[in-house]
Amino acid sequence: MESAAWTAGDQPVVGVVDADPDSAANEDRLVDSLETLLDEYDGSVVTGHAETVREADPSFVVAFGDEALFDVLQSAEWAETPVLPVDCSSGAVGIRRTALVDATKTVLEGDARVCEQPLLEVRIGDGEGQRALSDITLATDEPARISEYGIESRGESIDQFRADGVVVATPSGSHGYANAVDGPILSAAIEAVVAAPIAPFDTHTDRWVLPDEDLSLSIERDEDAVAVSVDGRTLETITADTRVHITADGSLSTFAISGKSE
Repeated sequence: MESAAWTAGDQPVVGVVDADPDSAANEDRLVDSLETLLDEYDGSVVTGHAETVREADPSFVVAFGDEALFDVLQSAEWAETPVLPVDCSSGAVGIRRTALVDATKTVLEGDARVCEQPLLEVRIGDGEGQRALSDITLATDEPARISEYGIESRGESIDQFRADGVVVATPSGSHGYANAVDGPILSAAIEAVVAAPIAPFDTHTDRWVLPDEDLSLSIERDEDAVAVSVDGRTLETITADTRVHITADGSLSTFAISGKSE
């Protein structure tokens, strides 16, 4: 994984993104603590939805929870802004909220490093792309139902199998759900993804490490509807006539903070 030193510069602005700021009363005290800390650096804190925070041109961004991180991921305009995920379930990235103030101080002191986390673009059929930091899953919409899935890489059929679903994960995401279904953990130093069946009917079904570009997932039988989820967020339900296309789409800059990262 590429990493580099980072400095906040003069009068740093810390952006705090929450998917639903109006319901974030439990975070008010944390924001107050951040504002007190930023006073020591002649800096400031701006809070709100992703778009509101982006307009303030923050030095770096704190993303509270999976929904906030998902919103930040969808805009390429954040590409040059480091992100500190808080209480997110996306693989090995982020910190707990109890460590936020100390972690922010570490960043402001120039003692944190910025790491580049590979991202994927996901397109459902001819729809617009969505970005994923962790993983993409296809799973039958009804409990205890299986379907048949196909995987293609660079136009070549890799396999077809019956299972509850299939997951494709980035190196970051390979620490999470993909690993729980026996997929390998990947190094971010390689440009690859892991693809693994979820509860396959045939227990000898393989797991694969594949190039992170030009991958597609398909439903091979017109049976039950299948839900497509990105980083744990369900986007839509599809049937056998719709393919899911996955390819590399740049990276997200996140902070690596010794002793505080998950």
